[in-house]
Amino acid sequence: MRNIVQKLFETCKEVFAIGEAGCVPPPADIERLRLVLDSVKLEDVNLTPSMPYFNRVENEDAPPITYLHIYECNKFLIGIFCLPPSGVIPLYNHPGMTVFSKLLFGTKHIKSYDWVTEIPSSMDENGNLLRDLAGQRPGTRLAKVHIDSDCTAPCKTSILSPATGGNMHCFRALTACAVLDVFGPLYSDSKGMHCAYYHDFPCTIFSVILSSSISKLNGSEMKSLIRYLGKWLKKYERFPQAGPCPKASSTLSLKACVWVPTLVDIVKCLGLVLDEHFSSLVLHPEFHEELRSVVGVVNSLALEARIYCSIANVIENLRTEVKGA
Repeated sequence: MRNIVQKLFETCKEVFAIGEAGCVPPPADIERLRLVLDSVKLEDVNLTPSMPYFNRVENEDAPPITYLHIYECNKFLIGIFCLPPSGVIPLYNHPGMTVFSKLLFGTKHIKSYDWVTEIPSSMDENGNLLRDLAGQRPGTRLAKVHIDSDCTAPCKTSILSPATGGNMHCFRALTACAVLDVFGPLYSDSKGMHCAYYHDFPCTIFSVILSSSISKLNGSEMKSLIRYLGKWLKKYERFPQAGPCPKASSTLSLKACVWVPTLVDIVKCLGLVLDEHFSSLVLHPEFHEELRSVVGVVNSLALEARIYCSIANVIENLRTEVKGA
């Protein structure tokens, strides 16, 4: 049987034959290369988890990452990232490229984004607000999360294209891991295909839109919203482990599992209600009982959180003492 690395090289030559920026290989070629990569194992590239590249580094905020070069031409590149535990590849892009990534061993957390190219006109004034905020800061663009999850080998090869699949990504090694990367064409400053690194930050537009919507509520609508949020607070008080569950949604086809609001979202929404309608809430007695009920639950949750933090501190102190003994 042919060496799998040789087969990978030959398949890449065929799949990336055109080698033009933004030119995505046909689906059949993408699938053919994916199948080859899926069959590559750690031993095929002469690596073992015990090698120095993967050793844990003590007292190192940013553990060194090793890149092993396998092959490069003007149309495609093959290489391996070797990450020790806690190693991080920062958020960067792949302009005009098609990228295949195969996790050879270990576990990593990956977060990837694609640019938002169109904001639906049906969003009306909120859509305009979104466009305005996205352009407020030079160099700032709106992006949407493609994936934000852990990945453990063995798993399928991930594929991204110039516009979809998470063209910008970052990952962090939860354990030592090795990632086999194949992409084409190559970065080229002369062709405008620069490797750019990014800082991501939460888009506050949805808070702005929510704030705008809350400010327009009348008295009965506001009371209904406070009651609704209060009910969710009571559920979290009774069931602290509650929360949205995307895995259950996809595995069991229960879409409602991802509609559960997080405790953070509930508290933020309550904060916006107080900000937008403070005077009305204070001056109108009909809101007082609802708010007293909410305050009672919030105090209970806060006390529980403080207790958990205290217990966690005690456990950590005990661990430190045991290590020092």
